[in-house]
Amino acid sequence: MIDPAAIAAFLTCLSAVIALACNQPQQWGFRRIAYGVGIASLAVVLLQLVYSVWWWSGILFGAHQIYLGWMFMVRRSHVAGERFEYVRSTAGVLGIIALIDGELSEKDKQIVRTTYLRAGFSAVEMREVDLTIDDCERAFFADGSDTDRLFPLLRDACSRVARHSDHQTRAIFLGTALSIAASDGFVSSAEEKAIRAAALWLGLSEDDIDKAWTEARQPDAPPIIA
Repeated sequence: MIDPAAIAAFLTCLSAVIALACNQPQQWGFRRIAYGVGIASLAVVLLQLVYSVWWWSGILFGAHQIYLGWMFMVRRSHVAGERFEYVRSTAGVLGIIALIDGELSEKDKQIVRTTYLRAGFSAVEMREVDLTIDDCERAFFADGSDTDRLFPLLRDACSRVARHSDHQTRAIFLGTALSIAASDGFVSSAEEKAIRAAALWLGLSEDDIDKAWTEARQPDAPPIIA
């Protein structure tokens, strides 16, 4: 028969090793869970070796540490999911704006990439930006290059951006969209229509559009912020 104290002692040692290995700030949740499992297992060991009416306090304390670690991981997962959705939705809007004139030039792509790089997005997020832009271009040409079909997609993408950003972020983001529309030296009527529609769906005003135009003309315009 397996000794419960031996199993608990093994879990205590294993949890201690895991807790020590998880020494990065982003690993706080894993470290706290391992710490809680170790404390609870140690309480079981002490229960087997030394009788005490206080052994349950170790179990409760360990369970509390596990709860704290788990909630930390849940919150981080939620934030990561929102950031991922923000990256996809903003890149989708910029890709659609760039396609309004019928093509997605390398200059447009470079503006998008530079914007995200200046904002400090990670390599993984930059890869998602590239994939989103490619998906926009592929879907556009697969549907017969009909620019009118882009407007429902633009509305959906703008609604997602609005859910994951504040007013200031959306106003700065609009400036980037304007820079893309004007990347070929002028803004066509279709591009102006798309910009104004995007501003409306983002919950922005005419004053916000005028301000975005001013900032878009500046070489050191601020990047998208998350």
